[in-house]
Formats: sequence, C-alpha cells, structure tokens
Amino acid sequence: MSNEIENKLILTDQCRENLTSYTVQAFNKIHKIHRPVILDIGCGTGVPSIALLREIDDAFVVAVDQDEESLSWFRQKIDKLGFTERLKLIQASFFQTEKYQQKFDLILAEGILHIVGFQSGFLILKEMLENNGYMIIHDEKKDIQKKKNIFNLNNFEIIDCFELDRNIWWNDYFKCLEKSLSDLDDKQLFREEMNYIREFKKSPELFESVYFVLKKQVH
Repeated sequence: MSNEIENKLILTDQCRENLTSYTVQAFNKIHKIHRPVILDIGCGTGVPSIALLREIDDAFVVAVDQDEESLSWFRQKIDKLGFTERLKLIQASFFQTEKYQQKFDLILAEGILHIVGFQSGFLILKEMLENNGYMIIHDEKKDIQKKKNIFNLNNFEIIDCFELDRNIWWNDYFKCLEKSLSDLDDKQLFREEMNYIREFKKSPELFESVYFVLKKQVH
C-alpha cells in the first residue's frame, strides 16, 4: 500500500471514528453477553469493529468485506492495537455466506443492507443469529415503518430506534472531513470525498440515518 493511500485512509478513519459513539450507544442498549461472538458485515476499514473490541473486553469479532485494500488497512491497525487474537478477517461479498457462515451472538450491519437489499439481506443475517441474539442495523432514514414491520413479522423485538440527523452528520463527520481536506495541498486522492461533501451540502436530508437495536425472539 502506498504512503498516499495510507495517509488517505488515516484521514478518513479519523473522521469516521467520530461516529462510533453511536455504535457504542446502540450496543449499550442490549443485555451484557459473556464472550460474545460478533459479525461485522461490510466492515470496511474496521472503525466500528475496533470501537466494539475496545468496549467489550471479551468479544471476538468476525469482520467481513470484499474490498482487499480496506481489509489490508484494517489488518495493519489490528496488529498495532494488539487485537489480532480477538478478530478474524474474511474477504468475501455479503452473498458469499459459505465463507463466514456460523452462529453469532451479535450482528452489526452498518450501512450494508441498503446496498444489498434491505429485506433480503436482513433475512440472510437472521439465519446466522443465535436464538435471543442481537442485531444492530445502521441504515438510511427511509421506509422506517416498513422496516419495523419486517422485524415484527420475523419475531424480532425492537429494543431501540434512534436517528442521526443532518446536524449530527455535519458536526461529527462532514465538518471534520472538510477541515482535514482544506489543510491538504494535493487533494487529487480525495475527489470522491470532496464530491461526497458537495452532495451533503446540496441534499443533507439524504444522509440522515437510523439505528435499529433488535433482539431475535424465540417462541
């Protein structure tokens, strides 16, 4: 990995870390689990996974993503933090379930279900969750009642549901990103991020999101 790419990932991760308090907030809504096995599906560079490993001393995380560069950077961070024995990285797409199929106590789906199809993706993850296990979903803020209906039909208790509005996204993420980019002389590597900021300023309502904290009920 080149120094330029590494510096880019450092910068974007630093801004993304500002949002991990909401992942932890969601996790703290569930009952304490002894030695939980957690799936982070669509883990990217692992910012939420690392937040949970820091929060839960006895957790083991299986982190899955199809992007080789993101996983390589994630592995470097894990090695430096000393979490190697508590995490397994798997390169796979969401639908290559044979590569990560097992039962989990907690499944974290941050921003993946709207990409793969909310209902179909949820039903795939449901089958990997232990009875009385938990799922934390972070998704775009649309069709909220429709999503709640899907949970209810599949015997999931909605423990909590909270929103990240445009002010949170600006103050905790985009403001950081804009400031970091403004300090750079060469912004060529950050064209995608600069477009992202422009899109946010144009239509901030499209970036608002919602967390669902769910429990799989057994009847």
